Amino acid sequence: MNYLNLNFFNLEKFFKILYLLLLLVLYKNKKIV
Repeated sequence: MNYLNLNFFNLEKFFKILYLLLLLVLYKNKKIV
């Protein structure tokens, strides 16, 4: 159970970082209104 919780936390952190990177790329490309 602890292992699953840890995996979920890592996935959440990974996707959060991925989302921030995506926003940064879009912002640099001026595609965000």
